[in-house]
Amino acid sequence: RRHPADYYVHLISAVALSSQRPIPTQRVLPWAQRAMFLNPTAAWPHRLAARALLRIERREQARIEYRLAFAGAEKEELLKELIQTFRQPEELLDAVPDEWAAQDLLLHALAVGGDHAMRLRVAQVCLRDQGPHVRLLAELASAARGVENFELARQYAEQGLSLEPADVELVKEKARALTEMGKVDEALSVWDSGLKQHPDNLDLVVMAASHYVRAGRTAEARAFLHRLFASAVDAHSRARVMYAEGESYSAEGRADLAIESFRSAIRADPEWSGAHWALVDA
Repeated sequence: RRHPADYYVHLISAVALSSQRPIPTQRVLPWAQRAMFLNPTAAWPHRLAARALLRIERREQARIEYRLAFAGAEKEELLKELIQTFRQPEELLDAVPDEWAAQDLLLHALAVGGDHAMRLRVAQVCLRDQGPHVRLLAELASAARGVENFELARQYAEQGLSLEPADVELVKEKARALTEMGKVDEALSVWDSGLKQHPDNLDLVVMAASHYVRAGRTAEARAFLHRLFASAVDAHSRARVMYAEGESYSAEGRADLAIESFRSAIRADPEWSGAHWALVDA
């Protein structure tokens, strides 16, 4: 009768062989395959097999092994490996499960790594193969903004808003794209519409406040920040509101009021470094 850890002996052997230089690929594969047979859900045997298959140019089979590894793998680590290994969007997508949850994680990993060009290409392949949906269009807008194609970002955001007019992420993407295009009044109109639909959404309100401040409309920014503060339930939310208020006073050159706002943010959330740095700068 098998023990659940029986596969581990074979896995360790595959790992040991993989550490040799040059790697004896034809010896790694049988050990990895035996470990897979004994524990099909373990991620590492599939990853070792994929690496070995890549060394003998069996890229399609390697992508299959990476897909099989995905469910049981530590996602951040695995996605970094995939992004370093595959530089064509179709290959990258073929190395993760064919479902939006996995593709979304891949797009997020590309964003975190700052590879917005590949992120945009991968998202465009998803759009081609799946058709438009709200979350994908928000990713496309964000990725297009990441490569500074602000008109394309606006187009994707508007396409998404035609499907879901109240979507917060798409409102933010459209407004930010318009701002980067120099269309400040249009951007503020989008923020205003979003605030009417989502007056209690912290991220939306704080981001909108920042844009209102940059446009010189500081009193309006404070007005909706104060409305949000009344409903802010946790300390960090209150700190972010007070921080944004401080920024509005700083923009007006009212250093005394800005300092008091930043101090209030620190009292609300003493561990938030952003408020401490703002107080120093004030």
